[in-house]
Amino acid sequence: MISDYLLVTYSDVVENAKTDFNKWYNDVHLPDFVACPGFLAASRYESLQGEPTFLAIYHMENPGALATPEVQRVWGWGPMAPYLRNAHGRAYRRTKTLGRADAEASAPATPADFVLVTSSDVVSGAEQDFNAWYDEIHLPDILECPGFLSASRYECDDGEPRFLAIYDLDRPDALETPEMKRVHGWGPVAPRMRNFHGRIYQRTLTIEAP
Repeated sequence: MISDYLLVTYSDVVENAKTDFNKWYNDVHLPDFVACPGFLAASRYESLQGEPTFLAIYHMENPGALATPEVQRVWGWGPMAPYLRNAHGRAYRRTKTLGRADAEASAPATPADFVLVTSSDVVSGAEQDFNAWYDEIHLPDILECPGFLSASRYECDDGEPRFLAIYDLDRPDALETPEMKRVHGWGPVAPRMRNFHGRIYQRTLTIEAP
């Protein structure tokens, strides 16, 4: 599923709380959120290596979905709050989607099993050049590499990291191919980059709105 608005959250928990955290998130937290007005679906992911370990992507009809009374009632980490480390999240709006040139026209019925999620900021005044390079050069180059199916870019209007990219993958080692190694990196915009972060995540659960 590709929607114009996302809520993206990251989290870690202390080691001995992972089982309880996943059970609460899967059985209570995710269903509660997806049942709120304006939410279409949500997926949970776990990092293949490194932190943040846990990622959740919520698809929304519009940014107003975050302001409803129903969301306010289920907002927060409930009984898991004492065990959390490094929890943070942002709302994003979609600015660009691109698929492989040789991909089938129809969208997959379910989200990809693996995603590469990157976030970044640039110095003030470099946004236009950064977006032009990313949309016109970087995304097409990446999507010619084995393992990459499609990519969407998003922007946050009220905080950092401002720029987000989500790449759908059909293999967990997509970053290791010779083709990817040739185009990996930030090229001419590297001197103006700030706060880059990227991880490959494996999908563990998807729930659609009732």
